[in-house]
Amino acid sequence: MQSERNTGGNLSYWWAHVFLLWGLAVAQPIYDLLGRYPEFFVARQTVPLELYLLALVVSILVPALAALALLTLRLLWARGFPVALKAVLAVLATAVLLPIVGRLPLPAPAVAALAAAGGVGAALAYCKASAVRLFLSFLSPAVLIFPLYFLFATPVQKLAVPSNDVFRAVERAAPDGGLPSIVMIVFDELALDTLLDGQGRVDEQRFPNFARLAARSTWFRNATTVAEATHQAVPAIATGLYPEGNKLGNSRDYPDSLFTWLAPTHRLAVFESITQLCPVQLCEPRVRTPWRVRAQLLTEDLLILYGHLILPRPWTGWLPAVDHGWGNFRRDDWQLERSRAFYGTSLGFEQLLEEIGQRGGEPTLYFFHTALPHFPWVFLPSGRRYSWQSLAEVFLRRGSWSPDPLVVAYAFQRYLLQLGFTDRQLGRLLDGLEASGRDRDTLLVVMADHGVSFVPGGPRRRAASKNVQEVMRVPLFVRAPGLEPGRVSELNAETVDLLPTLSELLQLPLPWQPDGRTLLGREADKPHKRLYKQSVPTPFLFAADLRTRFGSSACVDGRLLLSSPGEIVGSVDSVTFEGEKVVLSGFSADLVESQPADRVLVFVDGVLVHSGGTGLLRKDVVTFFDNPRLLESGFRHEVPRSLFEARPNPRVRFFGVRGSSLSELRYQDGYPWQEAGPEPGNGPASPRDCGPDASGYLIERAALEAGTPAAESEFQQDLRRRALAAGGDLVMRPQRGSRWLGVPLAQVPDARPAAARLRFPNLYESVNPEGGFVPAEVDAVLEDGGDTVVLVALNGIVRAAARPFRFDGQWRILALVAEQHFQDGENRVEFARLD
Repeated sequence: MQSERNTGGNLSYWWAHVFLLWGLAVAQPIYDLLGRYPEFFVARQTVPLELYLLALVVSILVPALAALALLTLRLLWARGFPVALKAVLAVLATAVLLPIVGRLPLPAPAVAALAAAGGVGAALAYCKASAVRLFLSFLSPAVLIFPLYFLFATPVQKLAVPSNDVFRAVERAAPDGGLPSIVMIVFDELALDTLLDGQGRVDEQRFPNFARLAARSTWFRNATTVAEATHQAVPAIATGLYPEGNKLGNSRDYPDSLFTWLAPTHRLAVFESITQLCPVQLCEPRVRTPWRVRAQLLTEDLLILYGHLILPRPWTGWLPAVDHGWGNFRRDDWQLERSRAFYGTSLGFEQLLEEIGQRGGEPTLYFFHTALPHFPWVFLPSGRRYSWQSLAEVFLRRGSWSPDPLVVAYAFQRYLLQLGFTDRQLGRLLDGLEASGRDRDTLLVVMADHGVSFVPGGPRRRAASKNVQEVMRVPLFVRAPGLEPGRVSELNAETVDLLPTLSELLQLPLPWQPDGRTLLGREADKPHKRLYKQSVPTPFLFAADLRTRFGSSACVDGRLLLSSPGEIVGSVDSVTFEGEKVVLSGFSADLVESQPADRVLVFVDGVLVHSGGTGLLRKDVVTFFDNPRLLESGFRHEVPRSLFEARPNPRVRFFGVRGSSLSELRYQDGYPWQEAGPEPGNGPASPRDCGPDASGYLIERAALEAGTPAAESEFQQDLRRRALAAGGDLVMRPQRGSRWLGVPLAQVPDARPAAARLRFPNLYESVNPEGGFVPAEVDAVLEDGGDTVVLVALNGIVRAAARPFRFDGQWRILALVAEQHFQDGENRVEFARLD
């Protein structure tokens, strides 16, 4: 072993050190991130065994393969082993140092060079100094601690350790008498207003099947969601409970649900795409992506997340964004073929229709949560696919729309087409129920979990002051024996009210007390609506008509700080007691302004006891929000312990402040103080109560906004007009150049050829209009843009017109050609400018 002596010492335990450095460089950062966001696993229907396999692969198998490769090299070429070992150790040490050095205010090349230099130095020190190797040997047991902590000491343990609470919930005797079957469809990201015509009715021309459903059911036109995120909104529907606290969308956190309630009386046919509310003891997954595909998707997602975790921010631009959902980040041509079960557009829906058609006399609950018409939008109303790409990088950035109205308008066009496909699928369901012969005695519910908005520069589905109606208002149709068909109810309905309503319709009591109430009663209409946001622990309160918002405001030194609708986010990550002090750590940031919060306020029983700033570096916040400007959003404050212990059962609340706005911060598990607040509607205080001598106190439920909703912008009005004017194919007419649609390009005066090239020309070489794919989306790069209109001609006839926009240093054109204009075989696409 002369080569080992040349390194300066004995390398007998090098393999254990490789395992340790791998754990520090790769496993621990991944575990830390996923441990704080277990929804990543809930959304992919992960079972406990898969979590254990993940920990085994990440912590043991991968580094074991690396160690085996080094061992093989050592046996075959002893002289090359030390060099290879140094290289591996240098790479791993560099990976450990990258996120640490990345917190320094240095350019990306300097960060990479400094981390690499540190990695090389660490590898040389390892080979030369026995003390370094001895130190790593003592730390080696951490290799086992990392996965154990991840599985059993983070919120992931709610998934890794199965719960048997379900058996308590289903041990109930079935009532006497027959019960109807129930078909419940929950669409995802469907805003009610996009279904309506100019008179506030469901548009019969554009969405005939939704209109058909409205004519045969009771439509609760004033229905709203109680959460902006699916993993909160769907549990609220299935339990009748508001999504309070840091709960996951699974059966462990929600042991009482629609499924456990009906298990004694109904057969369960449940299709969930994001949540795991139906316990596996009752509901085996109806449709599941093959294990090999699931493993490949998980590997891709972990690699993308890891890249965001360790690379300097300027170097992550080539990575897919991670702020559009809880997985499947590489949204391109693979996603629909390899994640069909997730989108419910193929396998799941077909199996649902098959089961409805084959059902016998046993009452059955058919629950289907489909991701339609959720982004990515790639389907035509006919069900054919028109694109292999999601264009997320063009439309969205950090969960918000591009500021370019042209881009947002085209995104809405895509949404509209997929909404047409959603209507088609609904029609197939209604036809299937009629064909089964039992549509009249089946209880049918069709609704959505939350809406979506299209405001340039604004959030897509995160509720803000300008889009709250689009995010909150959702369709809710209930068809049941005894309910008047075609009735429109104006009751203040929330999605938590559905389960109590079903309970009354079935005459089957709920074994738990829901937060919602039946929509069939005659009691006075409730005055408030609630909306829970992902990063805010208390709900936002609105009047029933959404025209007045209430919230918690603060009076600090005579200055009134108004509650912001979740635009300032953050969390209290840890609360530790150190002698006579309480140490509070977390982060707070303004997502609209992309800046850390100015201050963090601490209130005890409504009285301000501490105010401190932000400024600590939080690379994890930068990674999660994909926003480097949030780096200094962390805080660590030391507060005298006596301020808390002087009051019996204190209620301690934290608020992030920026400018004149504040929002309450979220509390992690283990929060030591009482969280329950006063119920809404108990005498709201007036903002005028904030006097000039006020030392600091909370004002509960002050009226923050009143009057009519903000008027639609000119862009929104134009978008609505164009959508209403679209025909059955849902292709909106262009703003400029529409007069030339259907005209031969050669007959258009003043048109001159445009120097444009198709990004995917091969799609038009052999088109089958009756097949599953039609290249209706024309995506091209223009050599010279500007304020012009580009006509798109298909086989010599103008079929679309578009205005170019600037993206990634190029002028781009996106246009939609109706599918009926394509011919079998080769199709010719031409471009002309109208300057």
